[in-house]
Amino acid sequence: MIPPPRFRQVTAALVLALLLCRSEAAPAQVLFAGVRAGMTAEQVLAAVPGAGVPAEPRHLQGGDEERVSIEGLRLGGHEFVGRVYYRDDQLSQLMLDLVRRDLPPTQALAAYDAVLAAMTARHGTPSRQQDFLDDPLAPEREARWRSPDADIVLLYLGNGDGRGRFLSLLNVVFRPLPADR
Repeated sequence: MIPPPRFRQVTAALVLALLLCRSEAAPAQVLFAGVRAGMTAEQVLAAVPGAGVPAEPRHLQGGDEERVSIEGLRLGGHEFVGRVYYRDDQLSQLMLDLVRRDLPPTQALAAYDAVLAAMTARHGTPSRQQDFLDDPLAPEREARWRSPDADIVLLYLGNGDGRGRFLSLLNVVFRPLPADR
């Protein structure tokens, strides 16, 4: 039995629509503050307010190079500097560094909690959390999220010298996952 002409037209239109939908790439995920996975350094510089070329680019152990820094980012009520790293001309990660690095542990942990709340509101409950708070001079805390397009890590490392001076590192790292995984 040959299907009626109207059925063939509807079927052809549906097949065409499915093929068109499959051929369009999904838009790249926004990591933070308008930085999208897959952006070039030039695109980040053009699209993100406060973005500039770092005077002294940083390098990560794996060879990733900071090509863009972003001043004035806010998360959880705290100010961060964004650092956009590239490996082989591909955006490898966006790292947010808390501007205040001299916070005593109680204030740094409060900042961590505020950032954790903001991240949880945006990304849901972390897939993993760990606290290492037994040493008051070197507390650590970590939370991780995994989205379909990125791994996200919130990390706090504290270090005190026992004389009232502290180094508090509070970072949020967004790592895009490869599209071909």
